[in-house]
Amino acid sequence: LEFTATAVEADKNESKKNQTIVYKYDIKRLLNDKYGKKVKVLALPGEVQKPKGKKEEISDIEKYKLQTFFLVHLLKKKALNSDVKCRDLKPIGFVKVKNEIEFSKKVEKYIKEELAKDTSSLQLILEKAKTEDTETTNLIFEMFEKDYNSDLSKIQDAISDIAKTSILLHSKSDKNIKKQFDDIQRNNVEVVIFIDMLNEGIDIPNIYTMVVINDTPSDFKTSV
Repeated sequence: LEFTATAVEADKNESKKNQTIVYKYDIKRLLNDKYGKKVKVLALPGEVQKPKGKKEEISDIEKYKLQTFFLVHLLKKKALNSDVKCRDLKPIGFVKVKNEIEFSKKVEKYIKEELAKDTSSLQLILEKAKTEDTETTNLIFEMFEKDYNSDLSKIQDAISDIAKTSILLHSKSDKNIKKQFDDIQRNNVEVVIFIDMLNEGIDIPNIYTMVVINDTPSDFKTSV
């Protein structure tokens, strides 16, 4: 008996094609039963065509995703701090990088060293937040105006403080990184960049934000 969120129902997978699904509760039913809801953040365009082979550089679209991710993370942090019952709860964000360790190192470098200084990407996202009328975009821009006095440098400092504590977790990570992840509820790490290690079986209740980088092209554009 297996409990999984990724049951294979098509015959193309030889190892699982004979499985019998005894109970299925899909996302559509979850939404219909009001246990979850669709959340719109920002309408980011998809990449026209993903280049074949290993990816060399982080695209502008992925930089926009990461900027949006950190803004939503700040928003979640603010919400927890405003609730007396949740002030001791730390928001955790996951950055999932598909398949490539070397590319994930470039994502880590961008997050730790460049993201907070990438003014043009941040400005673009804040401009979109200002013009798009959704619950999340309104909250993002309200936070920027009221909490940071519409000052880019102040919100960049806040992003930098979080970004610098990020860790990159993968199968070849050293013991120190793995220990930092194991102790994540007791240390200052708020963002985990990972590859194929945390897809299932993770019992961390305070994961509030997730972004997928190096994703496969599809018609589903929302990746934050």
